[in-house]
Amino acid sequence: MAFTFYTYLILPLTMILLPVICQAQALISANITDSQLRPGEQLEILLSLDNPEDIYFFSTEIVYDTGRLTFLSASHTDLFSDGLSIYDELSPGRIGASVVRTTPLSVPLSGNMMQLLFEINRYSESGETGILFEQTELVNSADEVIEHSPIPEALIAIEEVISHLRLTTPGVVEVTEGESFLATAELFASGVTSVSGNEGRLNVWIGLSSENSDPSTWDESVWRSMTFTGPEELFYRYEGEIALLTPVGSYFVAVRAELDLNGEFFYGGVGDFWDAVGSPSAELTVFDQPPFRYVLAEWNFDDESLGVSHSLPQNDGAVISVTGAGVPGFAAGASGRAASVNGWSGFDPLNPKYWQVSVSTSGLENIQLSAKHAGTSSSPRDFQIQVSLDESTWTDVPGGTLLLTTSFNDAVIENLPLPVFTENAEQVHIRWLQTSDIRVDGDTVVTTGSNRIDDIRITGSNLNVVRTEVWAGDTNNDNIVDEVDLLPLSAYWNSRGPLPVYPTRSWSARDAEAWIPEEATYADANGDGVVNQNDLLPIGLNFGQTRSAAREGAEESLLGSLSLGNLNAGEEIVFYINSDEPVKISGVSYRVNLIGIDESEWEIVHTKGAEWSDDWSSSGKIMEFSMKNDGGVSYSMAYRGVKLSDFETHNLAEVRIRALRDWQTEAVAELVRVTVLNGREMTPLITAFISDGNTDVTPVTELPDQTLLLQNFPNPFNPSTSIRYTLSTTSPVRVDIFNAAGRRVATLVEQQAQPAGEYVVPFDGSRLSSGVYFYRLQTQSFTQTRSMVLIK
Repeated sequence: MAFTFYTYLILPLTMILLPVICQAQALISANITDSQLRPGEQLEILLSLDNPEDIYFFSTEIVYDTGRLTFLSASHTDLFSDGLSIYDELSPGRIGASVVRTTPLSVPLSGNMMQLLFEINRYSESGETGILFEQTELVNSADEVIEHSPIPEALIAIEEVISHLRLTTPGVVEVTEGESFLATAELFASGVTSVSGNEGRLNVWIGLSSENSDPSTWDESVWRSMTFTGPEELFYRYEGEIALLTPVGSYFVAVRAELDLNGEFFYGGVGDFWDAVGSPSAELTVFDQPPFRYVLAEWNFDDESLGVSHSLPQNDGAVISVTGAGVPGFAAGASGRAASVNGWSGFDPLNPKYWQVSVSTSGLENIQLSAKHAGTSSSPRDFQIQVSLDESTWTDVPGGTLLLTTSFNDAVIENLPLPVFTENAEQVHIRWLQTSDIRVDGDTVVTTGSNRIDDIRITGSNLNVVRTEVWAGDTNNDNIVDEVDLLPLSAYWNSRGPLPVYPTRSWSARDAEAWIPEEATYADANGDGVVNQNDLLPIGLNFGQTRSAAREGAEESLLGSLSLGNLNAGEEIVFYINSDEPVKISGVSYRVNLIGIDESEWEIVHTKGAEWSDDWSSSGKIMEFSMKNDGGVSYSMAYRGVKLSDFETHNLAEVRIRALRDWQTEAVAELVRVTVLNGREMTPLITAFISDGNTDVTPVTELPDQTLLLQNFPNPFNPSTSIRYTLSTTSPVRVDIFNAAGRRVATLVEQQAQPAGEYVVPFDGSRLSSGVYFYRLQTQSFTQTRSMVLIK
């Protein structure tokens, strides 16, 4: 009965106590100080006992996402303020932590037990993440387990934000004005850079300031957009130009970024987010361009000429000479050919033997000399470079003592400075003086061995640098781009000068350092520092452009006109550009307007120079520019390089056009502009005229002041040519053709009273054999005969 009673008593007691035990479970909460956090910020969690307990010990295992969070510490606090704490990593993403008191509480209490610190990873993904608490244990002062409810998961939200921004450019950047330098930067934005195609959400700028200050204070005008160059590892990469168009000076460089145009800017320095001490701005220094060195005169002898291969205009025509030895010839050189001379035997200080060149250094300073010297084994070995202003008093150039061998690689001088007195001089004489009778092979008697010199180059820098304004394509600086602008390319061919700081081919002003001579500055149409075939492109790109609506001298004056008649579709007509007086020519440009027909009614078959250009054309040494525009023909042809011509001619150029459909009205060709070039000299021809083989020239100027028979054109011819003459007064006129035996073969003109004016008559020699013929003009008081050549 007693056992039964005990059971009876226990069961109801158990039933009564169970609800009480459940209600007495300890409640633990995880309190987050801020549930919205950014990468790089710290997260604090307080694990708290929410109801009073005789708490003595607390432990838990903390589980978290290592990709988003970094665990920093676990420490005792409040209820365990006088106790101890310990934590350890059990496995990646799992921390075991515990706190314990050293004395019991006097009464049960609630409150904070443990403080946890995390850091949001800098390269964390955005979005929500949770921290779990497992294997939690509470123990009272009697070493009894305190029942507790599970600790709720701690949830935080990681914002989308720029969490990494830095310049990847070196901390110090040095460039020369006009050079380019791309600054680079990288950034990471949580939830953005890790997702393809999100680069459009980011805006990144590079900034330059003259003040070394916090970039957040810089004026908006200093920021330039950077270009996205693609993802790389975790980051987005950007680049932006910081040197080009930046004036000479010192600058500080930083990067700025914004996400989704929300107005919140982040600033980066070298290494990290900008910080004056740890991650400062980069430093950029833009230096002046170094002085350009001009080639005053250069000899390479490859064309077996003793004249300069290249020079400034002031030294055109300079030659190398030899005094005391033999006559210069040519032999194998350092590269190509070299000047070579025998006859150095019999050394005598009173009768010196030497090579010599003379050049002008006007307007230049810091004169330097380069050359290569060699000889055969029996030629002189010892030479001394000397300079003089009067060819009487000579000065040894320091460093100019030469000991020759049989190789051009040994006796080499490279940029040897000449004495200061050679600067800005009207004439400087430089000589290579033989100083002994010792041969290259060491013997003491020089025989007839040859002494050779090659690759002579004399350079200097501009004494008076000035700035000028260049418009791409206007190579003669007359404010308009037209066919004449081809000619300066020939006149200053291969000239070199300072690179423009900011070259451009567009029709706009370009600031440039004026070359020597200044005219060559404009011939460098594309701004690459050299005048060559590439400068033709800006002429074509900007053809017809003018700098002002009322350009001085832009008006065209009519030089002559020619009736072209009414052509049917497919028919062609040839006309010629001529000069009243014979001219020496290495290039020509002209403009012919076609009046009375639409541009769609004709095409250019060919345009070419007259016989003066035949040899140069066949050898590929001619540049040409031909354009059908504005109802006319614009044409230029010139020798590719500086060329002085001794050939005199009246005949300048030929044009052939074809009718594309029947002309309903009579067309007229009007010659409005002709310029001839010889060497560097460009001359407008105001007495040029236009002619063909079928129609007389219509005089457009005053009546001729004299009667003349002019050279036929073309000449030689096959089978047709045109004969031109002028009459100063009305007169009987007869024009006859004679063969070489003096027999008249044709009469072209026979009139009793031909009015004063200019006339062109055709002559068809198709029925005649090749040979020399003569044509004669007879008037009442004038007779003149000229020759012409028919070649079949």
